[in-house]
Amino acid sequence: MSELLLGPGFGEARLLGALAGAGYDAQPTGREEGAWSYLDTQEGLLQRSGLRLRAADQTGSWQLIASGDGSIAAEQAGSEVPLDGALAERLHEATAGRLLLPVVHAHRRAQSWVATGHGAAVHVALEEWSFRAPGSVRKRARVRVLRLDGEGDGAREAEILATTLRDLHRLRVAAGDHLSAGLRRLGQPQPGAPTPEALQPAPDEPLAEAVRKIFARQAFKMAANAAGTRGDLDPEFLHDLRVATRRARAALRLCRGLILARPARGLQRELSWIGGLLGEVRDLDVFLARLSAHLPRAQAGTRAADRLLGRLLERRAAARSRLAAALDDSRFSALVSALEAVPLSRSRALRAPARAAGGRWIAEAAKRIQKVGERPAAELTPAELHGLRIRFKRLRYACEFFAETFGEEVQAVIRTLVEFQDTLGRYQDAVVARATLERLAAEVPGAADDPAWLLALGALLQVEREEAARERAAFVAAWTKLPKRLRRLRRSVVAGTVPESGLVAT
Repeated sequence: MSELLLGPGFGEARLLGALAGAGYDAQPTGREEGAWSYLDTQEGLLQRSGLRLRAADQTGSWQLIASGDGSIAAEQAGSEVPLDGALAERLHEATAGRLLLPVVHAHRRAQSWVATGHGAAVHVALEEWSFRAPGSVRKRARVRVLRLDGEGDGAREAEILATTLRDLHRLRVAAGDHLSAGLRRLGQPQPGAPTPEALQPAPDEPLAEAVRKIFARQAFKMAANAAGTRGDLDPEFLHDLRVATRRARAALRLCRGLILARPARGLQRELSWIGGLLGEVRDLDVFLARLSAHLPRAQAGTRAADRLLGRLLERRAAARSRLAAALDDSRFSALVSALEAVPLSRSRALRAPARAAGGRWIAEAAKRIQKVGERPAAELTPAELHGLRIRFKRLRYACEFFAETFGEEVQAVIRTLVEFQDTLGRYQDAVVARATLERLAAEVPGAADDPAWLLALGALLQVEREEAARERAAFVAAWTKLPKRLRRLRRSVVAGTVPESGLVAT
């Protein structure tokens, strides 16, 4: 099958004239019209699996399409919920049960013909696709496509005819599938917001170009996750927006002296502003998820549980309202624009190869952890473990900023850093949860005189103590291997290469 993009002046009359000029007789076969909603997870798991899921708006039927060739991987008629059979199996395999969200709404009008003239029939369809972003009425985009295909000899004939029309009428080949085309026209990222190729650092580029891309990537991620965060569609939108904000702050720290001082201070101030609002909601989301999981284990009564959850949900609603207002404010859009075009200084260091500078930064970040790693883990206080977690994040971010520069091997390094960081993160979450529970006990009126409340609170505090002890023990067990791994990483990046073993080697 071949698809060509059509301009606004290339309509039915011009198409039939072009077919006749190429020696084809076209007979109409009908008109079609339909509307679909395309869905994916927040991370774009279907996109990564090469699949598209769409639901027909009129009939409620579902189709899972292989995005490479447009073939139907699985489908289900009607609007039965939950989905079952082959469609449900393929979806679970690709998404592991994650929440499916609308990506774009599409409407298609098509008129088709059978063109003959050189011994084989070619199916010709003139299609007009209209796309609308979820939650938007006015923001629309249109794509007009000429599709040619056939069976047997007709498939080869369709390719020849497509080449003829493309060359004679200066048409462009349609890149990607209809969803990709619609998202491009709407100015929206692909599901999961994969980093555009233009923003990925190259091994041989100067540091100045790499620095610009590092900040532009964070701006892209912030913009891509703002709408989902604003609409409270999935907590992961907020999480990814917060991570992009943190990465931008880490990049400012890393690139100190390479960005003009006054704009750098302004960016730091604005990132702290939006980061504080994001953190307030995200911390409550994490705590609510922990609480929901731990309430059965703590055997808390229904009345006490409802009282606790209600208090937290009130706080979250207020924090989310403040965040939504900030994301709608021109101050946030100005921050994203500023990150897209950070003003660089005239430092000679910006002329150096990105690979060499990135290697030094990674080595320095590893050295800061290594100094702590020489102490017994059992001696580290909760505050020191929290500081260590921040250092792990900074090292991980430095590795991620230059992952493409050092090649695929650095991904093994990042995976190991994530394991250490996540263990410390779970420990820190338990410590923070205990402090939050103690504050809530003081905030809720009459709680001190309610035996059911005090019993539930005590049980939850014990659960968090056990969680903290388990995660700390897991970290202590891995701690002895850390100094050697960090030394290997420092040697490898300073030398300009990251070995396949990376931090994974013992």
